[in-house]
Amino acid sequence: MIGEKIRKFRESKNLSQEFVADYLGISQGAYSRIEKETVKLSAERISSLANLFEVPEAEFFPSNDGVVFNINNATYAYIHNFIEGQKATYEGVIEVLKQQLHESNQEKKTLLELLKDRQHQG
Repeated sequence: MIGEKIRKFRESKNLSQEFVADYLGISQGAYSRIEKETVKLSAERISSLANLFEVPEAEFFPSNDGVVFNINNATYAYIHNFIEGQKATYEGVIEVLKQQLHESNQEKKTLLELLKDRQHQG
């Protein structure tokens, strides 16, 4: 859904995938995966695309993903499913980083013990 909307916005501005990819600082192949919806978009990327296409960020999301309303001519969107998806992604990354930190600390402890043993031997 979101990839199709992004493609339509891009085409309505007569922009190539290469141009948009360059604007985002990614390869054309990576951008193509955005339109094919094989990657999740960060809030920052959505904001960048909204700026490029000159549309509110809420335009990228189907109305059943959140509540969209206008206050003082500004468009605001609450996208519950998007936020929950991002939360789950970040929680997974945090768990991986915690495990890597634990393993690094174990390696550090082992290396310090080896260093102490060598100092006592030498």
